[in-house]
Amino acid sequence: MEVIIVGTDFSAPAQNAVNYAVGLAKYFSAKLVLVNSYPLPTGGYDNVAPMEMIGALQDGSVQGLKELKQEIIKNNYNIGIECVSQIGTPYGAIKDAIEKYSGDLIVMGMAGAGGFVKRHLIGSTAISVAKDLKIPSFIIPETAKYRKIRNICFACDADKIQEGTLLYTARDFAKIFGSELELVSVDVPGKDLVHEPAKNRSFVEKRLFGIKHKHVHIADANVSSALEYYFKFHKTDVVIVTPGKHNLLQKLFTESITKSLAFALETPMLVIH
Repeated sequence: MEVIIVGTDFSAPAQNAVNYAVGLAKYFSAKLVLVNSYPLPTGGYDNVAPMEMIGALQDGSVQGLKELKQEIIKNNYNIGIECVSQIGTPYGAIKDAIEKYSGDLIVMGMAGAGGFVKRHLIGSTAISVAKDLKIPSFIIPETAKYRKIRNICFACDADKIQEGTLLYTARDFAKIFGSELELVSVDVPGKDLVHEPAKNRSFVEKRLFGIKHKHVHIADANVSSALEYYFKFHKTDVVIVTPGKHNLLQKLFTESITKSLAFALETPMLVIH
C-alpha cells in the first residue's frame, strides 16, 4: 500500500476521515494525497460563472489544503503529502487523483454537514466512489477513530465464496494488518445451494491457512436485516462489504435503515470489489 487518496470538504466528518487516513498512512509508510473539489458556479443571464468567483473558490480550496497539510505535518507525519485542488465534482476529482498518483486505497468520511450528516451515515459521494471505483475504499463514520486493526468482519455469501477473488482480497487485508478474519454469512432457509457446504468450508480453510479466522453463520430469510442486526451489536474494527452483495451498501442510505444502524456510527467500512 503506497498511495492513499483522501477526499475532504474540510467538514468535521471529513477531518475525522483524514485523521484515520493518517493512521493508515503511518502504518503502511504510504504517501497521502489530499483531494478537494469546488463547483463551477453560474451567474448572469448567459449562465457563465464570473471569473472572480471561480478564483475565490479555487483560493479557498488551495488554502484549505495547505493548512490541512501543515496540520498533518505538525502531528509527526511527513512521509509524503500531495494536495489536489480541482474544479468539478468530488467524484471526478478523486477519480482523476487515483489515475494521476496510482492510488491504492481511498479514504472518505461522511459528506454534507449539520443535520443531514446526522440523518445519513454515509454521504452520497462516498457511496458513489466506493461502488464505482475499483480500488478498495474505507468509509469512515464520524465517531470512528483510528486504532490498530485486530479484527476484520467480512460479510460474504458462503455459498459463492469460491467464485471471484473477494476471499483473497479479504485474506490479504487480514495479513497486512495481522488481524483475525471473521467470515459472516447469512443462510437463507430453503435456498437452493450452488455448491456443497463441505466443499466451501474446505476451500476456505485451504485459502486461509496461516490466518487466524472463524466462521459465523446466521439463519435468516432477510440477508440485509440479519447483517445489519449482527453488526449493530457485534464490535469489530473494520467491516468488509462489497457492492452488489446483499444490497447492504444501498440499504445504508435509506432513512429507516440508517436510524437502526448504531454500528455504523463507530465502525469503519472497507468496500472491496
